[in-house]
Amino acid sequence: MRLKLLEKLLTLPRQAHRQGDYIHWHTTIVQDTERLDIMSNNSLTVLLPSIVTTVCLVALLWHWNPWLLALMAVISPLAFIYNYFARRKLKYNTPLYLQAFEKFSKGILFIIRSLDLINLQAGHQWEYVRQKEVIEHLDYQGRRVAWLNSAYTLTQSNLLTIGKLILLVGGGWAVINQTVTIGELIGFYIASNLLQTALQSILGTVPILISGQASLDNLYNFVYHPIEQPYYGKTKIEWQGKLTLTNIT
Repeated sequence: MRLKLLEKLLTLPRQAHRQGDYIHWHTTIVQDTERLDIMSNNSLTVLLPSIVTTVCLVALLWHWNPWLLALMAVISPLAFIYNYFARRKLKYNTPLYLQAFEKFSKGILFIIRSLDLINLQAGHQWEYVRQKEVIEHLDYQGRRVAWLNSAYTLTQSNLLTIGKLILLVGGGWAVINQTVTIGELIGFYIASNLLQTALQSILGTVPILISGQASLDNLYNFVYHPIEQPYYGKTKIEWQGKLTLTNIT
């Protein structure tokens, strides 16, 4: 991916260099590729093994006792509903945070490059106030995304814990009615703990995937954004024996 971005950057026409936002290009090529790497690494090392573990454990628990598994799944509709709205919030706020971070990066780079000019014009206070607003906005967006990530992970973890409590209550009732042995319930509960760990690992990667998706959108827009190449007069046109001039003033 980075090689493709480098190739794209080197083939941009001069007009694009003059009119484009080179700081945005720098942020896209450096920071967005890093976030994409984090997403890819988490997908391979955390998400994929957790999905395989979850599928195997669900199959095992279904084979072991479908009734107890269905009892645990009572909480799943509420979890899906919360997951839908929480992901929408994260998808909306994550790009805003990335934009705020890019604006902060632009401001700091501008100060570094213009430090002599700022000193000559005694613009320290004005520039400080301007960048302070940018930093405060970045802090706000950062806290908002961090809070949403924590709330998402914590709420999903609590919902999984509630599912286990329902399992204990229903399983205890089944043991009293002698439809399930105490050994089966204990074994099922231990397996459900393993399932909860795998599900928490999957849910923990969701914020990373959302951030990576936002970075991937930026990278796609950079690579496939149509840019007019300058015309060098090398196109061969078949001569038809006449020359027509239109809209000549």
